[in-house]
Amino acid sequence: MYRIFAAAAALAFGLAGCTFGIAPGRDSPSGDYKIAVNYQSAYNVARAQAEQCLTGKSAYRVVGNLDAASRTGQVKVLAPFTDNNIALVDLKAIDDGNTDVHIEMWGEGIWNADAVIAMRDAIQFQIPACVSYMPTDSSVKTKRSR
Repeated sequence: MYRIFAAAAALAFGLAGCTFGIAPGRDSPSGDYKIAVNYQSAYNVARAQAEQCLTGKSAYRVVGNLDAASRTGQVKVLAPFTDNNIALVDLKAIDDGNTDVHIEMWGEGIWNADAVIAMRDAIQFQIPACVSYMPTDSSVKTKRSR
């Protein structure tokens, strides 16, 4: 019964034209980092982190793309029905051991600034965890989505 109600509510919000997910002009917590990890390892951990921590009760799905030719990767968490981006991780190899990482979250619920920091730390330390246990300078900014 709860699933039917949740699905109906999500559909109603989508049809009502509400901004749901990461969208141009919407304030979203995000961060850009240079992390001393190979882009493939960064992708694997980002995907594991997303699957473990950012899918709610399996209502959201994780999709990813790893391109060896361009040495880039992307992990996205998509909303049900709309496929709007709820979480986004873009990866680009700087060299064999360093990666440029852009992390952006929706800014609602579990997809908040804490999730940006947890994702950054998961990639940096190569251990998926839904919260960060490391002291931080909290370099997450809330800015308009691109």
